[in-house]
Amino acid sequence: MVQCDLTETLASLVIAGAGVAWLPGLLTHTAVDDGLMARVGAGRWDVDLEVRLYRRRDARVSEPVRTVWQRAARLTEDDAARV
Repeated sequence: MVQCDLTETLASLVIAGAGVAWLPGLLTHTAVDDGLMARVGAGRWDVDLEVRLYRRRDARVSEPVRTVWQRAARLTEDDAARV
């Protein structure tokens, strides 16, 4: 799982008592188990998250970007074949 600095910062702020935040469950489960965070509403406030992958439209992308894009396309094709 990849997380950005923002989610980790928000988690730190929650643990410090500075507010509430929607955070990925994989990031929070240890803090919840350790009693540092509490899940609000026992799932009532959970939201589904849709993540989309984007890149430049034209062909001017780096080799790593091209590789990620091609692998994602293959995974999408594999998922479609399973349905």
